[in-house]
Amino acid sequence: MTAQTVLPKRQPVIAALLALAAPGLGHLYCGKLMPAIGSVLAAIVYANIFFLLLVYQDAQPSHLLAYLIAGLLVYLLHAGHAWRIARRQSDDLTLRPYNQSYYYAVWWLSVATIGFMTGSTFSDYRTYHTPSTSMERTLLYNDRFVVDLSAYRSADPARGDVAIFLCPRDGTTLYLKRCIAVPGDTVEIVGKRLFLNGAAAPEPLTIQFTDTTSTGEPMIHPKLPGGIDSRDNYGPHLVPEGQFFMMGDNRDNSLDSRYWGFVPKDLILGRVIRITYSSKLSRIGSLVE
Repeated sequence: MTAQTVLPKRQPVIAALLALAAPGLGHLYCGKLMPAIGSVLAAIVYANIFFLLLVYQDAQPSHLLAYLIAGLLVYLLHAGHAWRIARRQSDDLTLRPYNQSYYYAVWWLSVATIGFMTGSTFSDYRTYHTPSTSMERTLLYNDRFVVDLSAYRSADPARGDVAIFLCPRDGTTLYLKRCIAVPGDTVEIVGKRLFLNGAAAPEPLTIQFTDTTSTGEPMIHPKLPGGIDSRDNYGPHLVPEGQFFMMGDNRDNSLDSRYWGFVPKDLILGRVIRITYSSKLSRIGSLVE
């Protein structure tokens, strides 16, 4: 065995740090190729399962937190395993093609690329934050949530969907509202009460009205002179083909279709699915309905 084919004893601390830097990198440093590959595959599977749970399963926040903590513990154990391998190795290690420093950089880049490519399966999902109080109590200010950007590629928004869209006034400002009426519907608001096609419309329990008079009664804005629509008395108006009527759940504090009209479908970007973060921890993981 020549000097060129022998490496100094692997350092346990370096092995652990490399394992933390990228799945399998610490094992590669120790000359263990198959465990290194296995670590990468396990990390990819875990990350995708976690995303699937977050998007599709109505998991309790404690369940998601437990799953995340379990994953972190397993990752620490993975680093500890690399540390133990290095500690138990003999003083000299046979040189492998991948025991070169530049191979470690290639490994890290490869792991990042594989993760990006497998993550592209979920590229139609993005997270946003609630920019205002207009959707309270459904979405609180600064809540973060997942949006399915593919939801309306082959289907139209349905009544009750919470969606993000670009404001029809400027085509750039991002809004978050609930779809109230679809093409062909006749929408009317009488004294804050919503009517669709001449009948009182069922509404989510999260709808709220906050403006009150000095005596505590609901403050209702009448129509303006000439029958011009107001916030609380609107329509009746027929929703045109290819357009949708959107309103916030916090009805007295929402700038929406009552003020700037219907929203064309091509401005509606996606459907809100689930809360990923909230200042009220009990809301994390909740479906947005």
